[in-house]
Formats: sequence, C-alpha cells, structure tokens
Amino acid sequence: MTPDETRRNGFKHAVSWLQQSGYQVAEGAPAGDSLEIAVDHPSARILVRLNIGVRPERPPDLTKKDADELRARAASLGRRPYAARVLLDPNGNLLGGVRWQNLP
Repeated sequence: MTPDETRRNGFKHAVSWLQQSGYQVAEGAPAGDSLEIAVDHPSARILVRLNIGVRPERPPDLTKKDADELRARAASLGRRPYAARVLLDPNGNLLGGVRWQNLP
C-alpha cells in the first residue's frame, strides 16, 4: 500500500466508526502527513488527529509537541482534542478497531 492509500484507508475506517457512532464529519480529508478531522456530535465538537500504521508497524504515538499543537488548534476552533490510532493490515483492512484518546 502506498502512503496515500494508507491515509485514505485509515481515514475511511475512522470516518465509518464516527458516523456509526452518531458523529458527523465537519471537515477532513485524507491528505498530508498528519490528518486531522473536525467532528460534530450533539454532545461535543471535537478535533481528531489521526495516526495510522500498517502492520507490522504500529501507529505512532503523538509527541508532546504534537499533542500541545493539537490542543491549541482545537481550543482556537472551540473543539475538544482527541487522538485516534488506526492499525491496518497490508490490504487496508482495519485491525483491532480505532483507539481513541481524549487529550484534556
């Protein structure tokens, strides 16, 4: 899988989970090295940083700098910051579900 295919597949799986859970994607596109998605729900407005890995690699953890930047960006947009880790198999299938982390 190419890096672009990895981002598209990871984005697709994260969006699918969000929509099935009642969230609506306000902004986001599978492009660039870091992927952020603005998401709306009746109970919350969030900004998600998506980290994607392809087995045998793991999705990378957010660095402290990345987490601080995400918090600042989310605050400026009136959103709550979250990180999501997506692990794919080499064919682009989701492995183990999307793992969400609230960044208070």
